[in-house]
Amino acid sequence: MKDKKLLVLTVLFGIIMFAVGGYWALSSQKVSADVSCTSTTAKVSVIGVAKQEVTPDRAVITVNVVGEDKDANKAMEVMKENAQYVLDIAKTYTDEKYITTTGLSLRQSGHWEKDKYIYDKFVASEVIKIDVEVDRVGELTGKITADRAENVRLSGISFYYTKADEVRKNLLEKAILDAKDNAVRLVKPLGAEHISLISVSYGSYAPILMDNDMRYGAAKGENEVPISAGSQTISVQVSAVFEAGPVCASIDK
Repeated sequence: MKDKKLLVLTVLFGIIMFAVGGYWALSSQKVSADVSCTSTTAKVSVIGVAKQEVTPDRAVITVNVVGEDKDANKAMEVMKENAQYVLDIAKTYTDEKYITTTGLSLRQSGHWEKDKYIYDKFVASEVIKIDVEVDRVGELTGKITADRAENVRLSGISFYYTKADEVRKNLLEKAILDAKDNAVRLVKPLGAEHISLISVSYGSYAPILMDNDMRYGAAKGENEVPISAGSQTISVQVSAVFEAGPVCASIDK
């Protein structure tokens, strides 16, 4: 009889301890989950962008000078004469250090006759680049192409802003602040109370964007080519990684 009572007490004690242990385990899991949740942090990667519109103050005029003749030496002489003509005019509009000559070449030109290519003449050419203030571009291009369109050909004009690097450096501060704002907007709805910067990178300059099409053209004898530099947009972009916390959002099941 005593053994039976002892057995019953042992079983009851075991059940009570099991229940207490289970309750403790569940409570511990809840507390642990709560602690884990409140201490959770999250990493967020964002991009920050800053832009500024500028008006170009200088331009690079590219001129292709050619000379053609059946004799190679004569073709070179014609080309050199026209190149000197362009250089002499360019020096009255900009400093000599802003004038460069490249791409000197001499080739033969001809035509096909049945299945045979016939060489007719030699073509000598050279590229002259002239860096000049924007407000002098129209007059300069008009002068160098007005009377020698056959030998002096305008290949293109590109514009740039001399203080572009300074603008980009000033935009860096705005770009990182934009990245910070983007990070806050991403994690604030999740209950984050603070963010801290982990890393930030700035690899290269974003391209300068043209806000309008630049058009130009000139008729023979025209003194000035109508050219507008328009405006350009300088853009800076940074990539940043922030750590946000605490981030704890319940998910509806």
